[in-house]
Amino acid sequence: MSRYGHNVTLRDARLDEGLSQRQVAEQAEMSIAAVRRIECGERFGTFATMYKLAKVLHKSVDELFFDDIDRRARDYKFIEDIEISDKSRKSK
Repeated sequence: MSRYGHNVTLRDARLDEGLSQRQVAEQAEMSIAAVRRIECGERFGTFATMYKLAKVLHKSVDELFFDDIDRRARDYKFIEDIEISDKSRKSK
């Protein structure tokens, strides 16, 4: 897992499109090194970079770069709701 938490989604999206890193880089008008660094989590990139990658991979910026964060937040909220529910049952 990268420090930014998005490398799997970006790589999976690229592979789903049947594209190599080189092809993504060419279509997004970026260097291959930049695509590699973003995909492996060494860099996050600017919003413009995220937009270019999302467009090439037919995804939204949210899906590629923020969905994992949203999922973790929803999971945390779900766990928190369960804990609150358990506490209220025990107090009855």
